[in-house]
Amino acid sequence: MKNYTLGVLFTTILIFSLFFYNIAQACTPSYLPNWFLPKITIDTNTLPAGIKLIEDNSSYFLHTLEVLNPTETPLYILDNKPVNLNSKKSTDSSNIPDLPENVIPIYKIVSNETFYWNSSKVWEKEGSGLKLDTYIINIEMIRKYGANRPKHVELPKPQAFIMDAYHGSKPISISGKITYTLNPYYDKQQEDASDGISACNSWGSIPVTHSPFKIIIFGLIAAIIPTLSYIFIRKTTRDTKTRIMQVVLVTILIFTILYFIARGAGIFY
Repeated sequence: MKNYTLGVLFTTILIFSLFFYNIAQACTPSYLPNWFLPKITIDTNTLPAGIKLIEDNSSYFLHTLEVLNPTETPLYILDNKPVNLNSKKSTDSSNIPDLPENVIPIYKIVSNETFYWNSSKVWEKEGSGLKLDTYIINIEMIRKYGANRPKHVELPKPQAFIMDAYHGSKPISISGKITYTLNPYYDKQQEDASDGISACNSWGSIPVTHSPFKIIIFGLIAAIIPTLSYIFIRKTTRDTKTRIMQVVLVTILIFTILYFIARGAGIFY
């Protein structure tokens, strides 16, 4: 009976350790606010006639541009990442009439539609315009995350970029830059992160439990599962040490299954 008690105590401690670890994880903010807000701009003098730009300031993380082409002359955006001359991509053929054989596009914008050149070498429709991002312009933005941003911060210098493209069969270079301002949403984002931690530290608002009632239920489960496991295993196994090991393993297995069922049902998050 002493060994059984130790086994139940061990599994109960283990289960509650996992339980409160989950609480700690839930109380950790998923992000820290970025000090800066990057913005993509394009030199309109480098754009072909008819190409339109629409500002998209909907994101807290990047203010960007959407490129629209209402004309019937395609605008092809090429992969601006450096290409290994020994790779297959540099000698591959796109079989696109407007482009030289070894030029592989990634996007085509034409007649207010945008297409992506997929791995099967066919155009796949994506939408009306092309929203620029760091993948397309091939620049790693400068970011600084953390709490307590000083009042006076030196802004990162603008980052210039050039996008290689074709307008119909004519090669062009579209130039632009990323500029930085102080993130105007910073205080709100930091406040949201702080509110989340405060809520976690409040007994009545723990995201994982929501109420002491669930902790009581959890405690009962932590005691009942090893007890039932022992009753069942005692009938099939005589060796005490083997019983304890089997109780521990079965309890962990059942608890793991119940835990993931509860997460799927939204009880834990």
